[in-house]
Amino acid sequence: MKNYCRKIENYFVKVRLCRYKVGSEVKNAKEAIAAVSKYVKDLDRENFIVLHLNARNVVVAIDQSSIGSENAALISPSCVFRISLLCNATSVILMHNHPAASPVLSNAVASNEDCKVTKRLIDAGRLLGVEVLDHIIVTGNDHYSFSENNKMGQEEKC
Repeated sequence: MKNYCRKIENYFVKVRLCRYKVGSEVKNAKEAIAAVSKYVKDLDRENFIVLHLNARNVVVAIDQSSIGSENAALISPSCVFRISLLCNATSVILMHNHPAASPVLSNAVASNEDCKVTKRLIDAGRLLGVEVLDHIIVTGNDHYSFSENNKMGQEEKC
């Protein structure tokens, strides 16, 4: 049992010591983007980033949940919410980029697949007691926020 606890503790420390700014309050999409903008903007592949927040919307961890190809990333609810449970996060903000190298995804709009993934993660988070506050798509100098566009959990309206 001691070995198992030590492994979890080491994993938690690695998450807390990531290269992003942990400890800042996030109130909207622009503040969430500011927390990871230097990292997400100029990537050549889709990256799925999760900001894990406490009850006061303060970032307790930021996790790079998935690295995909030029036009897709494989997202698993277990990978997305694993860190949330380890660091007692009460909510998350989901983010991914549409790489500039992909002409199909170079604009900040939500695809049907983005809508389906968002709905699936909202449902999974609800079961785990972790609220999904937003899903943000970042491209170059633009972004698309599901919550700003009133599309959270509304797969049929995307």
